[in-house]
Amino acid sequence: MGAREVEVVRFRELHRKPAIERQRKFFNHRTVGPVRYTSSGQFGYHGTFSFGNFQKTASGSIDVDDYSDNHDSGKLDIVAVSPSPSLPKDGEVVNFTVKVKNLYSTGQNMRLELLVDGSVVDSAQGVINANSEKTFSLHWLAEAGQHSYTVKAYTLIGGQKFIRDEERGSVIVSSSQLLGGFDISSAEVYQGDTVVFHYIVRPTESAGLKNPTVSLQIEGGDRFFSKTYYGATVTWDNYIDDRTEYKFSEAGNYTVLLLVNGAVVYSKNIEVKPLQGMVVKLDCPEEPVLLGETAICKIVVENNPVNQDLYYSISSKKLDYNSNAGNVISISRLKDIIPAGYLGQIAQINVPLDENLASALGLDDVRDLTPYTTHWVCPDGSCYYTRDRSDTPHYLSMALWIENLGGKNLDNVIIARYEGSKYWNEDANGGIKKGALMIIAPLGLAYVPVDYMGTVIVEMTPAPKPVKTIIQVFLFAKSIGQSIWKEINFGG
Repeated sequence: MGAREVEVVRFRELHRKPAIERQRKFFNHRTVGPVRYTSSGQFGYHGTFSFGNFQKTASGSIDVDDYSDNHDSGKLDIVAVSPSPSLPKDGEVVNFTVKVKNLYSTGQNMRLELLVDGSVVDSAQGVINANSEKTFSLHWLAEAGQHSYTVKAYTLIGGQKFIRDEERGSVIVSSSQLLGGFDISSAEVYQGDTVVFHYIVRPTESAGLKNPTVSLQIEGGDRFFSKTYYGATVTWDNYIDDRTEYKFSEAGNYTVLLLVNGAVVYSKNIEVKPLQGMVVKLDCPEEPVLLGETAICKIVVENNPVNQDLYYSISSKKLDYNSNAGNVISISRLKDIIPAGYLGQIAQINVPLDENLASALGLDDVRDLTPYTTHWVCPDGSCYYTRDRSDTPHYLSMALWIENLGGKNLDNVIIARYEGSKYWNEDANGGIKKGALMIIAPLGLAYVPVDYMGTVIVEMTPAPKPVKTIIQVFLFAKSIGQSIWKEINFGG
């Protein structure tokens, strides 16, 4: 919008002349002003003029149109603003590449300003030729957290600057004092799926982190989860190990960010596939299953455009990558074939969380399907650190073969719960009293990445030898060794 010089008030001075001339309304004009308007719109004015015993008051409004409407046709546009890197770290220099287009028929002397959280942090200026584009660079030293930025483009006229365009955005800066990661419950995610996120946060500073807020957010979108651990002082040893869930309603590629107190500590790309072609999924209970009971999972056809019956087979049943568990897991086929166009359940998978499964996994006690772990518990919003048999996820996988379509891997998570189970009741009643032995379990045990060099203290009941168990913080989904533990390097 252009600047306009407007005569704000025009007063008319009446000269003392013969009556006949006064009747002709012969006036002498005197101008007050000019006043410069830097933007278009409607503006009011008021003024009083005195001459001898004569006084005149005037008021009203003035409509100021855009400069370009009556002058050189064109405009100055910010075409694009590109921060780099897109996910900077604390203390890193962020470069904002700004492309500006001049649509005027004359060259423009212009200035760019970069504002972060409302304050100007950098600027640049230069001449941009008529009907051309020019690229500018602005810089900012990143600080941990989420920040808003605005890039403003001005033209410079007579030593003054006049706003022509602006572009807004936000940037999230990761913290160098925190390590974290997450994984999800399924290797394949389809439109409409509810996905369980298992996340871990661990500070590197010895002082710890008090009352942290952990959030999950889709890059460029809203936060879909946020939890404050009130009363918690999170340290390297007493870290956060928790989970939540989110439903992906639309297909697409998403970058999900894990934030702590607004700072990004981890990001992961998730492809959400559309319900196209033959879509078969493994559905398992969303709620935890008590020890001693059977988890019932279902193989379900959710999309089927095929106009013929198809044979199918199920093989390679595993729990926590252990094929021995497949001998305990049973399958009930509800459909011998997948009928043309059929939608619904075709088979049921029965996973008994009992002594037989524990034995197949190399465990001496079924309770060790939910091993003792130390973790933050937050009842009623207030957190405390404790050690107990917490809910423990176990990874179920199998191979599905469909006629003419080939093989497909199915996977999901079963969460085992000790509290409230018959074993919990037995222990609470004093039926089983076993001494606890603290051991150090190397991460090189089964189901854990062998290149991990750290250790963790786990309490087993009893533990006469190193126990091959699924410790909650070690395993959630099949890629945890590569996504959480390897990338954030918890081993130091």
